[in-house]
Amino acid sequence: MKSIVRIFSLFSLFVLALSSCSKQESSFAQTTEVQPTKDIRLTDTTFPELPDRVCVVDRHEQERDVPPGVKKLDILFVMDTSSSMWNDWEQVSRQIGSLVNALPQETDFRFAVVLGHVGSWNGKLFYTKGVPPVLEGSKRSLAQISKDLKKLFHEGMLLKDKSTGEASFHSLYAATTKRLKENRNLGFFRDDAALSVFFMSDEHEIGFPFPKRQAPGIPPRCDAKSEDAIKKKYYDANGITMEKTFQALKTIQGDRPLLTNAFANLTIADLFKDNPRDSKCLYDSLGYGYFDIVGKTNGVLYSIQSNKALGLQMVGAAASKAFAIKNTFELSKPAEDVDALTVAAAVDSALVPFEYDPITNTAYLPNAGGPGSIVEIRHCEPVRVPDWSIENFRNEAQQYLVDLSWVTPQYATAGKILWGTSQNQLINEQMSNGTKTNHQ
Repeated sequence: MKSIVRIFSLFSLFVLALSSCSKQESSFAQTTEVQPTKDIRLTDTTFPELPDRVCVVDRHEQERDVPPGVKKLDILFVMDTSSSMWNDWEQVSRQIGSLVNALPQETDFRFAVVLGHVGSWNGKLFYTKGVPPVLEGSKRSLAQISKDLKKLFHEGMLLKDKSTGEASFHSLYAATTKRLKENRNLGFFRDDAALSVFFMSDEHEIGFPFPKRQAPGIPPRCDAKSEDAIKKKYYDANGITMEKTFQALKTIQGDRPLLTNAFANLTIADLFKDNPRDSKCLYDSLGYGYFDIVGKTNGVLYSIQSNKALGLQMVGAAASKAFAIKNTFELSKPAEDVDALTVAAAVDSALVPFEYDPITNTAYLPNAGGPGSIVEIRHCEPVRVPDWSIENFRNEAQQYLVDLSWVTPQYATAGKILWGTSQNQLINEQMSNGTKTNHQ
């Protein structure tokens, strides 16, 4: 027990001495310029303080202009096929030009449709007589694409499903996992294309947990029992969640641009656009679940009750921006040299949400700024115990000299050793000889 106490005392004081010397180098110990060939502006980001840690800040600058050349973009419509959605989907097909015209002129875009079903069409790219499952902009005029989408949406609305056609996340998860190979064979989910996913619904996503309490003034669901039963049977039993669906999207996209967009009921006013104010219950609801998945990519969240042309233009503009904006950043140090709890991200000096993946050693920023923005990612090394040893310690009374040796190849350090007859009587002290990397 005495040995353990002495070692703990030595270790504690040694680590403090090591950190103190590192801290003197700079406020973050050192700075890594990830793109030294670029003229990177200095920023005034204030990251949360981590005293006595060895940290670096990786700095990146977003492209100021969309790089020249052909841009590939896959646009996936995930359909809520419940009966109340007829008019909404018809409007989208009629106004699709607003989306296309907002893209860079040389964009190689493709459209596909997935039905929000759990049955035979679950995860499959939908097609019908005379309309293929993938609509290629390079082979079809805008007028023909509008006509084809109208037919796909119409035929999709006619099909019945056990989930009432509202299982958007369930079907999207299948499309990007078990159906991925066949969907890619059809020419969609290209491995060199950006991906924009478009949801539209006048209800919440049926597998997403409905809040126990809503805002005052919102009536309860009329179909709560049946919706909860669908969630339990098709989502909960198979472990399908919004988060799992989004991770599947991220997996297939890698570091290529990914956007999630939704037209949904955003406010109480939206809910009562088509419902009486004195309703005892509603079949419509706010877009719970869609709010969350759109927030993952900072995509377009737009009122389903508003002008569809304007909303589609915003979706196209967001895709155009995504060609120039990078959202995933690899850290400059290997994962074993990163303490995940110390990672922080900032865009143009403002702290922003992020997700750090230790497997790929990357930070994903849903909102990574705009053209020319400066992205900074701070990360620190784990606290390590140096390889040290005690010499000439005889564990005897009246000893007044003891040696401590250690090596810290990356950083110059200093150390101190205390010893005595008990943990509370560490009255003898020996300082190291200066600050250096090798104390032997």
